[in-house]
Amino acid sequence: MKKLLMISLLHDKYINTSLGTFKISVWNGNTLLVFLNGYGPYDTAQIFQPIIQSIPKEIGILAIDYLDSGLSSSSTKPFLLTDEANLVMQIIQEQNSQKIIIIAHSLGGLYALLIAQNIDQLVGFIGIEPATREILLNPPHTPAYDRDAKEDAEITENEIMDLMHNRIYHAFPKDLADKIWITSLDSEKRNRQNKQPHGLNLELNILDGPEFLNLKLKQMIPTILFVRPYRINEYNHSEYHTKKNVYRSFRK
Repeated sequence: MKKLLMISLLHDKYINTSLGTFKISVWNGNTLLVFLNGYGPYDTAQIFQPIIQSIPKEIGILAIDYLDSGLSSSSTKPFLLTDEANLVMQIIQEQNSQKIIIIAHSLGGLYALLIAQNIDQLVGFIGIEPATREILLNPPHTPAYDRDAKEDAEITENEIMDLMHNRIYHAFPKDLADKIWITSLDSEKRNRQNKQPHGLNLELNILDGPEFLNLKLKQMIPTILFVRPYRINEYNHSEYHTKKNVYRSFRK
C-alpha cells in the first residue's frame, strides 16, 4: 500500500477575523508543528511542503498564511504585527494540542516571540534566520553585514521579482514552483485591487515599544537556529538564544 504523504492529509480552512480571512492548512495532532513564513505573498504550506511531506501522520501540522499573503484575504484595514500575532495565537490555541513546536522563518520569528509568551504548551522552537531586533534596528558593521545591507539598498523592485523567481525555481521542483509563483502573483494582484487603506505596518519603531523591548524565548525552551556562519554571534545574544540552543549553519 502506498504511504500517504502528510501534504495530502492537510485540510485547508478559512477563518474570518476582524482584520480579514486567514487561510490555514491543518492536520490535527497532540503534538503540533506550527509553520510561520517570512514576509512576502507566499503560501506557507506550499513553501514548507518539502518539509511537511516527510512528517509522520501522528504529528499535527498548522501552516498559516498571513493576511495579504498566500491564499488569505486582503486585510480590511491597516494593522500592527502585534494585532495579527494575537489572531494567529488564537488560531493555534483553537487546535487544542498538548505540545507545540514553532518553525519560523525571518519575520515569522517576531510573530513567534509574541505568540510564545502566551502558549504554555510550547516545547520547542526552530528558527530559519528569524528576524532579530538588532538586525532591524542596529545591524553590526562588518564586511559580511555591510555587503548584505548594500545589496538590499541597491536592488530594484523588478530585480527583487527576478531574484525571488530564480530562487523559487532553483529550490523547488517545477510543478511546486509553478504553484508557489502563481499563488504569490494572485495574492499581490488582490492586494493591488484593494483600494482601501490596509496592510501590515512595518515601521520599525514598533520594535522599541514595550511589547518587544524585553521579549525573549523562555530559557528552557529547546531551540534549533539555522543561520549563516557570520551571524552566529548575533544570535548568541539574541531574543532566540536559550540554554538549550543548537546551531545549524547554511549558506545562500
